[in-house]
Amino acid sequence: MDMVTTVCLYALFSGTFIWQVWLLKDLLIPTKKGKAQIFFTLVGAAVILGLTYFYGNNLVHYGLGLLALAVIAIYPFTSGITADGLSYKRGSFIALLAPWQKIKRVRVKIKKEAVVVSFSGGGYDDLYFDQEEYEQLMKILTGKLPAGVLKTSY
Repeated sequence: MDMVTTVCLYALFSGTFIWQVWLLKDLLIPTKKGKAQIFFTLVGAAVILGLTYFYGNNLVHYGLGLLALAVIAIYPFTSGITADGLSYKRGSFIALLAPWQKIKRVRVKIKKEAVVVSFSGGGYDDLYFDQEEYEQLMKILTGKLPAGVLKTSY
């Protein structure tokens, strides 16, 4: 691997990792994690470890492998509600942030297994939360969003 590629990969993985840690530390209410999400995260981590072990030739490769493992391990835990907006993934490997001031519509739907928050403006996604988080979720959403943006259905 040439030096330019190595530096670019380290910058990419380091920047992604720093962004995810920043979102993780600001997370007020994390989303509910499904069994499939946890399973595929573990499979991805195992694949990265395997590739690093079998194809790594030097410390640079092992460092990239560990950095990639860290990015994959943090990935499922970065979506939810932050003080700055809604953190979501919608087709992206890194978590994105929809700032409160850009959100145009939020619908909260209470289902049997979870509370679903659908939003649009500054991005769009459906976020699933534990039902135990409903009161705190509504308190944050009503405090951060302008009147008329939030709708609730049962």
